[in-house]
Amino acid sequence: MARNGKLYGSSQQLPPSLNKVRGKSDIEFEEERVLPPLKDAIRQLPLLAWVQEEHVTHAARWLLYADWEVSYACPRPPKPGSKGPKRLRGVKFKRGRQPERRADYITTVAATFYQDFNWTNPFRNIDRDTGKPYGGFHNFLTEVFPILGIETSADAANMRLQASLARIRWPNQAKK
Repeated sequence: MARNGKLYGSSQQLPPSLNKVRGKSDIEFEEERVLPPLKDAIRQLPLLAWVQEEHVTHAARWLLYADWEVSYACPRPPKPGSKGPKRLRGVKFKRGRQPERRADYITTVAATFYQDFNWTNPFRNIDRDTGKPYGGFHNFLTEVFPILGIETSADAANMRLQASLARIRWPNQAKK
């Protein structure tokens, strides 16, 4: 504790107050940590000639902000038996595994930028011999997910995206 600018039990003078020095928020620190690897992942795509550094920065920020939006706007429901936040106490949640909202939303945003920067559709490709996924969009997702801390399989997220796109393209052929 300090009194009159001196520490108790010491004759040492305290430095000037640091209250007026602007610090960085947690979001700014997170942005400094996450943006460079996201930019590198986007730069590794086969980019079109018109894509410049400002476009890459914009896409990386959109991916990061999309992750924040889903993380804070759609939190996981409370565990059964716990009270949880007051605003969620009257809400009934389905039991079982929760949907991967975060991975699905990031996959959708990543697919948008992948298509804009390549002019190729973000398909899901499976090797016929090994049965493993491959391709540009899959590689892009496998780089983006660990950067954002998403533990879901990139192939599973891409499979859900392709299924939802198929329902949009061919509504009469959707499974019932």
